[in-house]
This record gives sequence, C-alpha cells and structure tokens, in this order.
Amino acid sequence: MTRPTRRPRTASRFPLEGLLVATVAFAVLLGVLTGTSPTAPIVESTPTPAPPLVRPDPTPLASVPDSAADFLPDAITLGDCLERDLLCVAQAWGNRAYREGAVGVLADFRIAVESPGWFADNCHRVAHVIGGAALAHAEGAVGVAFANGDGICWSGYYHGILERAFRDVPSTDAATIGAAGRTFCLDPEVRRTPFLSYNCLHGLGHGFMLHTGYDLRVSIEACRIAGDPTAPVDEENCLTGVFMENLQTTYGAVSPWIDSADPEYPCTVIRDAARRICYGMVGPMILQSTGMDFTAAAERCTRLSDPSAINPCYSSIGNSAVGGVSWEPAPIAAACRATGPGLLECAVGAALSLTAHYKDGRRAVPFCLALGADPVIRSACVEAVGVVLSDMSATAAEARERCRAEDALPAADLPACLAGTARSMRPHPDSAP
Repeated sequence: MTRPTRRPRTASRFPLEGLLVATVAFAVLLGVLTGTSPTAPIVESTPTPAPPLVRPDPTPLASVPDSAADFLPDAITLGDCLERDLLCVAQAWGNRAYREGAVGVLADFRIAVESPGWFADNCHRVAHVIGGAALAHAEGAVGVAFANGDGICWSGYYHGILERAFRDVPSTDAATIGAAGRTFCLDPEVRRTPFLSYNCLHGLGHGFMLHTGYDLRVSIEACRIAGDPTAPVDEENCLTGVFMENLQTTYGAVSPWIDSADPEYPCTVIRDAARRICYGMVGPMILQSTGMDFTAAAERCTRLSDPSAINPCYSSIGNSAVGGVSWEPAPIAAACRATGPGLLECAVGAALSLTAHYKDGRRAVPFCLALGADPVIRSACVEAVGVVLSDMSATAAEARERCRAEDALPAADLPACLAGTARSMRPHPDSAP
C-alpha cells in the first residue's frame, strides 16, 4: 500500500479550542433542572419578550461538508499526522473505528487521553469522529453503536453517532427530522441510564444543526418534537447540543448565529426553554473575550441582560477551567476562587466537568477539597459529583455505591455525595418516592 502523503500543518479550524464546551452543556442542563446548588438557587426573573427569531443570513452554509452526514474512511494512520494536526488525528482514529469497531479502539483511546496535554484538551472532537465511524461499522444501528460506547472525553463518541445518524433522512424540516430523532433515542439500550439518554438527545441537537446547515430556528423546533412530551428534560437535553454546535462547530464552519462582539447573542432573540439553555453557555465566549481572565469574566457575567443567567454563566466558567486552565485540582480551584462571588457556581461547574470526563471522582473530589474550608461551597461541590455519578448509574443503589467507593472522599463529605445521587436527571426505578 502506498504511504499516504502527510497532511500539512494548519491552524486549528475549531473555535474555542481548549475550552471544554461539551461538558458546559451538561452542567447547564443540571443547573436548569435543579439550580446550581441547594443554597444558591438561580435568580428568578421575567425577561422582556424577545423579538421573533429571524435568521441573520438566509444563505445556507455551503461550508458544512458531506462528511457531517457519514464517515468517509481513507488510508491515514496516526503515523501520518503532524503534531497537533487535529483533523488528521481525528481521521486516523476514525479509520480504526470504521474497520475494527468501537470497543478496542476506545480502550486505546482512553489510554491515549489519560495524560494531560494538547490531545486530552482536544479529545472531544476526536471522539465525535470515532462515534461516527463506529456507527458506519455498525451499519447504522444506533443502539448497537451506543452499547459499544464509552463516555470518555465528555461523551464525544455518543455525540458523533447522532451527528451522522441523519444520513438517511432526506428532509430538513423540523417535523421530519424531529420525528426521526425521537426514534433514535427510544432504544432501550440508550435509555438504560440517564447519562446515556442525555447524550443521545444532546447528540440529536448536534445532528439537527449539521443536517440543516446551522438553521437554529428549525433545530430548536426539532428538539421540541424529538423529546417525550411528558418529559421536558428531553427537549432541554437536545437544546444543549444545538447551542454547543452553534458555539463550537464540528467541521470548522462558522455559524451565522455567533457574534464575537456580543457573547449574549443569539440568546437575546430566543424565548422560553431555549433561551435558558443558550444563556447557560455564554461563559466560554466571555472567557475567550477576556483572554481567560476569570475575574473579568465573572464580572461580565453580572452584566448579562437576563439576571437569571448569571449563576449558569459562573457555572460554565467553571466548566471551562477544566482543561482550559489545567487538569489538576489546585489550579482549577484557584481559577474558581478568582471569580469572587461566582465561586460556588464555578466550583459546581468544574466538579460536574471533572466527574463527567473521568467517569468517577478521582479528580473532582480532590478539587472540592482544594477549594477551602467553606462548608457550603465544599458541600455543593461534592454534591455535584454525586449528581453525575447518579446519572451514570442504572439504579439509585448503584449510584450510592459509587459515592461510597470514592477513596479520596472523607467520611464527613459522604452525605453530600449521597444527596447528589438523589438529583438525577431522571428518577431511577428504585428511587424512593
């Protein structure tokens, strides 16, 4: 076989590289459902009604490639990629998943991202590509691809599956793609845990934006249709994917719904549930505009036009500290302390992010302990760890056992973790009434 030509080194095409937007979405959703903590509920307000949502640029985005709908394998391997060539590296991992299936590839991928550094910071997008390639290997069977998956790197694998699951859906109207999306996420294997269900619906949001060429209005309406009408959380799960894709586009396209001079846009022109989810993801944009100055970013959060978005903004800043600042507990704790009045929500956001990434509390618990002696902040932080452990569990009993198995968790903090397990996105079948 002829050795493929090395791809040239290029600047990253992914906006907000290094800011871990993926898990911001997860924290936003939990903030909407439960408040950022029992002691600091989100401020209630009634914003002025927004004007009708009008697309600023009616021209479809021609820059979204066909590979958004299907993975296209080639002969590229990791040995052919220059350092920090994210597109090449993602393609190489995808090629393996396409030919071998997900299980063994994800085991090697987990080892590769364990060491902090450039690859770990950018692994979410690579995991997206592995998911799409694994779906192709599974011949389009979403449930099979999910069952073989792994939530490493903020569940990018699961999101990648759903981005490409629309390849056989010819229409781009909200009714058609919303109905198709609902069938993807009703598979019993997908509904096995709240975390898997979340990732399926979140992935739908990515898929809707890609399939429609970043038509935000259609994607928002498709999320409403795709969710279970008796479970509003389904729509909100999906919306986190829509706004994450808008903020950090998968294939380097520039969404028309981003204004670098106004981090609140497009939240100011959106209503209801979508508005809440949108506002909860402005933190990464604000941090980028301040050059990663956490004190200045927190101050900007206080000036958002919707007061109810201030606490979720703090929380999303905490998410962005993970990887954006460091993977180590002490520097992340220092970044959150720099937010001043936003410390509690920042701590919760960072704890959610660390737990979701590592699938346990190995980094999140030491982070909570590094925050200082304030018992309210420490308790809220540890409780956030319990929330994610619960959402990764099939039963309430399993969630509680996960808390007890955290070796670094002092006995005095165990009740907070256990309290968090009662705040799952969906009640477990053995939860107390």
